[in-house]
Amino acid sequence: MPVCAVFELTTEKHFMYPNRYAGKCSNPACGKRVKPDEGYTQKVENRYICWCADCVPMQKKEAAPAYRVLTSDGKIVMPYEAKNIPLIRSLPGARWDAANKWWSVSLEMADRPRILEIADRIGLEVAPTLREVAISAQAKIAEEIGLYPFQVEGVNFLSQKKKALLGDEMGLGKSVQSLMGIPQKGSALVICRAGLKYNWFDEVQRWRKDLQPVVLSGRESFRWPKQNEVVIINSDILPACFNTPTRNSGESMQDYWAKLEQYREQLKKDNPEVDNIYTIVDEAHDFKNRKAARTRKVKEISLLCSKVVALTGSPLTNRPEDLYGVLDTIGLSKQVFGSYQRFQQLFNVRYESFKRITKAVYGKPNPIVPELLRRVMLRRLRNEVLKDLPKKVYTNLVVGNDDAALQKKLDEMWKEWNSVLVKDLILPPFHQFAQIRADLARSRIAAMHDYID
Repeated sequence: MPVCAVFELTTEKHFMYPNRYAGKCSNPACGKRVKPDEGYTQKVENRYICWCADCVPMQKKEAAPAYRVLTSDGKIVMPYEAKNIPLIRSLPGARWDAANKWWSVSLEMADRPRILEIADRIGLEVAPTLREVAISAQAKIAEEIGLYPFQVEGVNFLSQKKKALLGDEMGLGKSVQSLMGIPQKGSALVICRAGLKYNWFDEVQRWRKDLQPVVLSGRESFRWPKQNEVVIINSDILPACFNTPTRNSGESMQDYWAKLEQYREQLKKDNPEVDNIYTIVDEAHDFKNRKAARTRKVKEISLLCSKVVALTGSPLTNRPEDLYGVLDTIGLSKQVFGSYQRFQQLFNVRYESFKRITKAVYGKPNPIVPELLRRVMLRRLRNEVLKDLPKKVYTNLVVGNDDAALQKKLDEMWKEWNSVLVKDLILPPFHQFAQIRADLARSRIAAMHDYID
């Protein structure tokens, strides 16, 4: 199957190909500079020479039609087009087969929408069987209960991938999309900020009445969820056993990697129940610092669990390094960038030294970076889905009361005034009632700061 237009010369047994690289016309009387993808190239005596379009020395036959297809077995066959190569490289599972001159891409149903999007953008003829895009059981349920179309799309995206990042703008319902992705009769672990645990409790009760939410408090309280259960924790609850061992002074990288591999094998043996755990990492940008203990714990959880969904409205907060940190914690950095060195190349990193301190300075990212991120991340902005949204949505944030003294004061007041409130509808004295309301308001300040941050 030809993959490019080929022209046969009329007097010599050489072939003329569309030119790919910049060069100089081989006609001595011309000598014009030939740009990439302009003119033609020809192999003569084991070297390639270049001709501009006006100086091609021999009459060309009519070009054979160029194939532009995406086959049913995931092969992309098309002429070389410099502007489209970055798009093809960004596709999930993209691999170049030099021997056969074609690209192979992923056939996973989770990657199908992305493959079709790019195929249509660059004008490929797509095999009809690849147009059949299945919707997951979780997405069908989300559609039945009335989620917005873009949220149903999000549920389908999350439920079909083993690990994924949902980067929707704040207020678009990332929590409900992640909860609807939990399989029926499944078990899930939610890692969130301490001030938002009871908000997640409320969300589970609202959207997943088939699952039982459980909020854990205290450093010794961690446990894995049971079937039909959603365990909600903050990262401080994660035990020390999930803290990745550090590299000792003088320890070789080979020895450290061996130690790390042994540690992870033991961790998996000690936690056999994680095979079917669906893990949700809320505010994933909190775990951007790869050296922090809480980040290392969440990373080990991500490696252990079979399914991980990360939620963040700010995947890149201050520096490109933060983006890599988030992806690395969830186990997606290799799938997006391949390696840390490749990540730095794509962000045009240069190193500057000042007073014996070497600092990485990030430049303008390569245009392919957003395309690579779409392998694992779904991000929608409010103005993109505005047509699906109501004018205004009110959300109650449920805040747990961790103040033991205030809890005791509330219990005593309830015991004293319970019968009077219920029978006679009489409130406590104004000063006493106002004081307890003020105490309750103060108890919510920490959670308010956490939420605003």
